[in-house]
Amino acid sequence: MKPIKITCYLILTAVLFNACRKEYSLEGGNLKIPSGTWEFKDSLRQFQGNMDTAYIKSAGTSIKELHLIGTSNDGSQTFHMRLFADTFKTGTYKASLFQSSFDYTMPAKTLYQADQFIGEFIVTVTSFSNNYI
Repeated sequence: MKPIKITCYLILTAVLFNACRKEYSLEGGNLKIPSGTWEFKDSLRQFQGNMDTAYIKSAGTSIKELHLIGTSNDGSQTFHMRLFADTFKTGTYKASLFQSSFDYTMPAKTLYQADQFIGEFIVTVTSFSNNYI
C-alpha cells in the first residue's frame, strides 16, 4: 500500500509542477502585447499611439457600440473611440449621423472631443473580422 501512495504523490507533484507557468507582467514595460495602432492629426500636429482594448457593448437594442481604447506613445494620454451600428462592417462611420464619437484625454483634461453635437468626425474601417479591425 505504501508504494502506491508514494507513486500517487510523485504523479501529483509532477502534474502540479508541469501545470505551473511563468506569469508575465506588464509593469516593467518590456513585454509588448500584439495590438494595433491609432493616429489622427490636427492642422499642426500628428497624434499616435497603441490600441490595447476593443470590445462590443450591446444594451439590448439593435444598436451596438464598438469601443476602441488606447494610449499615446508615451502613455500619458488616452484615446477612446466609439462606433455605433446594428452590424459592424467595413466603411465609414460619421459623427454627424450618430455613428461615431471620439475622446482624446489626459488625466482631468479633455484635449479633443468629437461627436454628433461637437463636430464632424469620420472613421473609415478598411478591414473587420472577429479578431482584427
